[in-house]
Amino acid sequence: MNYKAITNVKPYYPSVISYICRYGNILIETQADQFGHVELHTVRSHEKAAHVIMNKCMEHGAEKLRMEN
Repeated sequence: MNYKAITNVKPYYPSVISYICRYGNILIETQADQFGHVELHTVRSHEKAAHVIMNKCMEHGAEKLRMEN
């Protein structure tokens, strides 16, 4: 998946057990018409991973703006 296709990243805990064990899921929303999301299950430190993905998306967007100006 290309970073520019990502529109939103949502980390979440699917259950109380996953909260206790400190793992969760990540939902990555894209611009696609039919299948507009990718979901990763049972991710350790899923909130940190979601932040890393969003930071990469923002870096890509900032780089694109610099190139346009």
